[in-house]
Amino acid sequence: MVRGPDTFVLGTLTCSVFSCDDRAEAESYCLSQSAGIALGLALEGEVTVTQAGRSVTLHPGQFTFYAGAQPFAVRAPAAHVYLVVTIPLFTIGLRLVDLSGMLAAGIPGLLTSSSLLSDTLTTLATRQSELSPRARQQCGNAVVALIQGVISDHQVDEEPTRMLSLFNLLAQSVEQHLTDEILDAERLAAIHHLSARYVRQIFAARQSTVSRYVRERRLEHARADLVHPALATHSVAAIGRHWGFHDASVFSRAFKAQYGQPPQTYRRMNSRL
Repeated sequence: MVRGPDTFVLGTLTCSVFSCDDRAEAESYCLSQSAGIALGLALEGEVTVTQAGRSVTLHPGQFTFYAGAQPFAVRAPAAHVYLVVTIPLFTIGLRLVDLSGMLAAGIPGLLTSSSLLSDTLTTLATRQSELSPRARQQCGNAVVALIQGVISDHQVDEEPTRMLSLFNLLAQSVEQHLTDEILDAERLAAIHHLSARYVRQIFAARQSTVSRYVRERRLEHARADLVHPALATHSVAAIGRHWGFHDASVFSRAFKAQYGQPPQTYRRMNSRL
């Protein structure tokens, strides 16, 4: 019989641990979130994961990626424990199509990035309750960075080098100027001596826009500030204003659209962790 999931949150990541104390025949699992990708890691026992006609067999410490919006099935010859991490695509700056070659496929464990990610998630799955709210946020950021590292190790030849390099440069500039009053394609183009049209093309190639990416990054920083102990006395509205949301209702709607709950609720729930 399947137990769980036991769910915990690390920053933008939602982690769910499923367990079964007996043999499982095509046991179906369904995630509560419908966007982004999912990472599945075998914690104990052997499991075979199937999604959309593709299958991969995992042993303890091995993981795979698959589409978060689609159901998946797990078969196991004996008891098993399985960790699922849901990852919003905006946190890794990729489209689902960019990951098509990695979905429901084996990820080589000999790569340093894969080993680091597996070890980190295995530890967090059993000891996350010991973390403070701020540490959860930081560990979530670390896991996202490791996921990006794993993806980079598998996709070094899949995207034109110039386009990827330019996107990374533009993304860095967005981070450096997030609190600027005006941060649009024209502003980024001026910083990097590009045309605004070309900047828009770079973001469009990743199925995004400059305004959407800037909004997502501002919301992510605001989310981190909401649970930062040093900012506990700052109001939700003040934090929103700092990150460019001068209308509290606009901030609340945008935050809920991205994270599933209003900023006041998010702060209250995560401050108790």
